[in-house]
Parts: sequence; C-alpha cells; structure tokens
Amino acid sequence: EAQTVAPAPVAPAPVSAPTERLAGGWWSSRGLQTQSGAETVTGADGATTRSIDVTLPVGGWFTGAVQDPAANPVDGICITPVSASNDWDGGTTTPSNGGRAGQFETQVVIPGQYRLAVNDCGSRSGLFARGWIGRDGTSVSAFERDALTFDVAGSGIDVGTLTLRYGTRIAGTVTDETGAPASGICVGVVGDDWQWVGGGNTGRDGAYTTDALPEGDWALYFNDCNATPTLVGTFWDGSPTGTREFDGARRVRTDGSTENLTGYDQAMLFGGLISGSVRTTAGPQGDVCVDAGHLTGTDRWEWLAGTRSASDGSFRLGPIPPGDAVIHANACDGGSAVIQGLYAGPGVPLTRDFADAAVLRVALDPPISGVDITVEIGAMLSGVVTGNGAPLADACVTALDPTTGLTGSDGTESDGTWTTVVPPGRYLVQASSCRSGQALASRFYENASDPAGARTVPTASGDTVTGLDIDLPSANPGAIRGRLVTSTGAAPQACLVVVAPDTEPVAFAPNASDGTFDLTGIFPGSYLVAIAGCEFPDEGLPPGVTDPADPSIVYPLQWSSGRSLTQDTLWVDPAWVTVTSDAATDLGTICLQPCADPTVVAQPAPTEPTTEPTPEPTPTTPVPDTPVTGTPTGFATDPAPATGTETPAAATSISTDILAARAIAPAPPAAAADAERADPSATADETEEADATRVIAGETQAAAARRTGSNETGGDGGAQSWWWVFVLAAVIATIAVGVPWLRGRSAS
Repeated sequence: EAQTVAPAPVAPAPVSAPTERLAGGWWSSRGLQTQSGAETVTGADGATTRSIDVTLPVGGWFTGAVQDPAANPVDGICITPVSASNDWDGGTTTPSNGGRAGQFETQVVIPGQYRLAVNDCGSRSGLFARGWIGRDGTSVSAFERDALTFDVAGSGIDVGTLTLRYGTRIAGTVTDETGAPASGICVGVVGDDWQWVGGGNTGRDGAYTTDALPEGDWALYFNDCNATPTLVGTFWDGSPTGTREFDGARRVRTDGSTENLTGYDQAMLFGGLISGSVRTTAGPQGDVCVDAGHLTGTDRWEWLAGTRSASDGSFRLGPIPPGDAVIHANACDGGSAVIQGLYAGPGVPLTRDFADAAVLRVALDPPISGVDITVEIGAMLSGVVTGNGAPLADACVTALDPTTGLTGSDGTESDGTWTTVVPPGRYLVQASSCRSGQALASRFYENASDPAGARTVPTASGDTVTGLDIDLPSANPGAIRGRLVTSTGAAPQACLVVVAPDTEPVAFAPNASDGTFDLTGIFPGSYLVAIAGCEFPDEGLPPGVTDPADPSIVYPLQWSSGRSLTQDTLWVDPAWVTVTSDAATDLGTICLQPCADPTVVAQPAPTEPTTEPTPEPTPTTPVPDTPVTGTPTGFATDPAPATGTETPAAATSISTDILAARAIAPAPPAAAADAERADPSATADETEEADATRVIAGETQAAAARRTGSNETGGDGGAQSWWWVFVLAAVIATIAVGVPWLRGRSAS
C-alpha cells in the first residue's frame, strides 16, 4: 500500500553475480557444519576462549518458481533446504530478494545432500498444502520419504517450476477431563505408516487449526507439549477421550478442497509421573532413552511415554495413564552404547526377561520417584550402506553373533549411515534393501555374498567400531524350491517363510498338495527358511505342522536344515541358504523332524536358471488346497527417529515401537480399516455398524500400507504377522538385542 503512493524506486546498477558463494553454518573443530553437527564452546568467567577459527566453505543454493494449479505465480510460499541430518537452514519466501512473483532463491548452504520443504507462509491461512519437492521434481509430495534428494556442491541448482496443491485444514478444541481448555497441546497429523504430514497447536482457549493438508486419510494425535506436561497423549477416534491405540484411531479424510473441516474436538486425561536416574558402574549416564509401557498380553506391548536422561542421569517420565507399567531403557540416536533392557529394580542390571521386570503401579498422585536404572555398556557399530556406490536410504542392517544369537539392527538414513549397539561378542554384519522396487542383492561386511566370505567383527564393552561399509550391487531375483515330506513319505500342509535375522520376511508361501514349494522373487543373498503350520494365532507362536496321516502328530517349528526353531535359539548357528541371480536354489527333499530317515538337503549349489527373471519380486500365492487362517497384518517399516522425547516429533519418533507392536499382535482391526472423512459429531454407537463393514474392505489396504518399503514377495502378509509374533516371543524368553519393539533408534 505504501508503494502505491510513494515514488517509483530507482533501479540499482546491475552487479555481476559471483560465480562462487560462501556458506554460513555452525562452528565445529571439524569445520563448518549444519546445526546438528555443531560443537559446544565452553567459556569461563573472565577468560577468553581462543582459536574458534572457521573457514567458510563454497556452498550451493536453490532457485525456482512456484505456481498454483492454474499456473498463476504464488507469493508467500516458504522454501527451506533440509539436510540429511534433518537440519532446516537457508530458507526463503517467494518472491525472494525482490524478484518476480512466485520466484525464489534460497540462502547459500553447506555442500551436502538436501531435500526441499514447501510450506504456505502467506496470509491465506494455509491455502496450499505443505509438503516436499517430490521425486518427479515438479510436484509437492506429502511425505518426506518421497522427497527428491539434491546433491549440493559449489553452485546453484535450478529446480524449475513447482505446482502447488490446494489443502484442507482440520480444526477443533482440546480440553482436559474436567472440560477446561487445554493450551499448549501439539496436534500431529500422520499417515498409516506414521509419516508426519502436518500439525497445529492449541491456544489459551484450547482451539487448534492444522496446516493445510493434501488429499488423504489421516490420524490425529494430541500430545501435551507444555514444559511440565500433565495430560496423556491420545488419538482421535470420535469418542470423548480418544484412544491410545494407533490402530484404533479413526481416520479423517481430506479431499484437497480449501473448505476447513471443523468439530474435531478431543478431551485428554490426566496422567501420573515416574522419575529417577540412569547410571553405569562408572557414574551417571546421560542421553539414554527411557520408555514406559505395559503388557497387554503375553506378547503385546503398548508404549505409554518416553523421555531422555539428562547429563546427570536424571529423568522425568510422563504423563502416564494410571495402571501398571514397566520401564525400558536403550541407547537412542547412537548417543551412547547402552545395552537395552527392562528395569528390574534399584541397583539391579537391566533384565532380558519379562518375568524379572519390575512392575510399577502408576497413579495420579503421588508420583513415583527413585527409579534408579543401572545400565551396561556394549559396543557401538556404524557404517554406510551404498547401492552401486551411491548412498542407500532405508536399507536394513543387522549385526548377528551366531554363537549367542544376539543381534543389533538399524535402518539407514538418507545418506546411507547406520548405527547400532550390541553386547560384547563376534558379529556378522548384513545389509539388504528394505524398499520395494530396488533390485539389489544383500551383502555381508566386507561385501561378501555369504557368511563364509564375510569378515567377523569382534567387540568388547565400550568399543566404537566405524567404517563397516557395505555396497549392494544390482541383481536379478532368484528362487528357493524343494519338497516337504514326513518320515512316511506323505506330503504335509505347511507354510514356508524366507527371512534374514531381524528383518521382515522376503518370501512366504504354503507348499502344494504334493509337498513341493517354489518361493520366487528373492533377491540374491543369504537367508533362513522356516517351516510352520499355516494357522496364525493372534498371540503366541505359530503352530507346528500336522501329520497328514495322523492329526495327533504335530511336527515342531523348524528350519529347512531340520534344526528346531525355538525361542532360546532363534538366531543361534543359523542354517544359511544362499540365493543367486536368475537361479533356483534347490533344497531337495526335506523330511520334517523327527524323521526316521531324514533327507534334509543343506545348502546346495544353485541349479538351473529361472525363466524370464523380473526386476521386482513376484508374489507367491497360496494354493487353494492349503488354508491360511488368522489375521495377517503388515509391519512398521520406515525406521523412525529415537524414542523417548516429549515433543510432537517424539510422537512420530516412537512410531517404530507402536507399529511394530501392532504388527506383532494386531489389535481388533475395526478402527484400522479404510479411512473415512469421518463425521466428528457421530457417536461410537452410530459408527459401529459402519466400522464393522469397513473392516472387511479395509484389511488388505491397511496391511499393504504397513508393508510399504518392505522387500517382500509373499502371499497376503500372513507370514509377516506370525513371524514377528515369533520374534517377540523369543524376546520374552531371551531379549535378543535387535527385537523391534524393544529397540530404540540405535537398533530400530
């Protein structure tokens, strides 16, 4: 408005743009860093801290333009580079530096890998949906995992013109259980795989409005973000007080229109507190993730709250719903080499047995104090996974001690880095692609195709082992085939699962009526093949295999080698089966144990090539004469940040624990069915019949969503469900260090 009455400004004389620009950043003795790499500088009274010298590096920047769906330029859009370590730096708003409408030019950033976040910062109150520049380079994707990664060097990158999408905002009011407005509540909007897409915060009146959201089906999570939180986090499900279960959250459908959805109100319950300290034999231990949860069954875990220990080892955990709780501690973000486990009492080392875990009775008042946790220090392993030489994100890395069966595992970041903590021992380190559609072979350190050629990594308490780098080459899938019989030569009905330690199954199928099986679409690598019955329970272990001639005879769970598959020896002395490109590994005739005349074929050489190999896994479909029953579900797949923080990001970061628990033992799936644009005024009774209908239609989609990113090929996901039930059951007995729901970011 001022410009409409002021004289037109005089255009400055043109200045030649420099061919190189220097980047700003944060000081570190290793050179300038993004914020997460900064080092603390400690000063003393009256003293001068010297040698805080820095060399500004030649950096890079981004240019481009944004437009609406009608191709009109849009101002007031924030474009922010986000580094591989998740630092947001160098952002700008359209138009940048007085440029033309819709154009932007970011600040200069330190060389490295970046993604570009896009957010509507204008006065339109969020007309356009937030997101990330997608892999096609021209559209805006809702999820960070789908963002295009740019390699920034010493020059600018022109990303061209981005087309924005209109977004829908969700609004409502949050109160406590007395009906009083709840301020300082973070509202997170997440997808079925816990990918964060937007959020909002409540004001003094308890009201909130989220960011503009793209078209989709979302869960709403309410978390107390006040400095001293008192309200228990909850998901919106249409009931007065919500639900603690992610699968129980009713999804809210947004259609991409600019009309706000209102009336999504939520009441939150008060919770209790637990406080104490974390120590090693040497003294206080900081930066340890401390989580509270309770068992909802023999193998079900529900996360309740999480935090980190301070530098003096102290922690404050809560708010926690009243009731019984157990405490779990682990190394988070690779900040320490703490070996995870369950709190067993003051001064007692962490236990790996639920029977020995201390059960705490949480009440609103008084709070529980004096929970002093004693932890042990293991070894920290780290490295980089690449695919044909390029950093590989979302790869699965497992360190296995085949003598003890103990494991540590992690998923790689966008730059291919990984970190995990393991107890002292001698470890094989295996890496594989966990993102579907990537035709890559798995490998052991140092780039060996099988354990025989792998290099074992010895570890002791306190060790830090770096440089465990593995490169995964391109490959075509192979297959595993064979035949199951009993000692009488009869063909039993069974299900076969191909898996590597601490990862999701890569293939699953029942055998045919003549006992033969053919598991296809398996990318080269070394695996184990498990044999079990096909009736998958909601809890506990899968059944053994029933003798076709005498139903009273049940053959126990076993590996293809004939060795028993038990809780205590899950990954001990694994019987590896190696798969190669374009070939079928024939296991021959496997006689289920006990067998009067065993004909187990162990580790044969690959045989004839398979026909017409394809670059992606080929699903293995159960044959009609082999019934598969139970409630198959998918898995938590996208490795999340560390558990145990009390911020909105923490709600997302504990998704690995929550989703893995659901995958291990799925809750009743009524609320996990197809998402809806739910009527916030509808009562639970009014929607019960509709929810029951959605279960039938939505089960496959819900399971598929949770399987996203897995390198699986088999059936309807049933093997995944029971396999993780079995993995968790093994944890209950021995707590192998890499089991999903009991591991933090450093072993997720």
